[in-house]
Amino acid sequence: MDRHPLHDTEVLQTLGIIGSGNVGSAIARLAVAANIRVVVSNSRGPETLTDLVQELGPLASAGTVEDAAAAPQTPWSSQCLCPPR
Repeated sequence: MDRHPLHDTEVLQTLGIIGSGNVGSAIARLAVAANIRVVVSNSRGPETLTDLVQELGPLASAGTVEDAAAAPQTPWSSQCLCPPR
């Protein structure tokens, strides 16, 4: 297991999050608070996620949708929480 970069606790897993809106960002915040590394992505590209990743801290990184889907643990898409229109 990896160690947290700022304090000596275990980082349990990496979660890929596809979608960085209200839901995806909230999930990323909760995951980081639970010591889970996150790869956040959106349709506009990783360069648009700089502020969010900086806010989330050292357990967060920005990536493409493909990067998030390839995360070692279950990828997450915030779109699956939205009812069909």
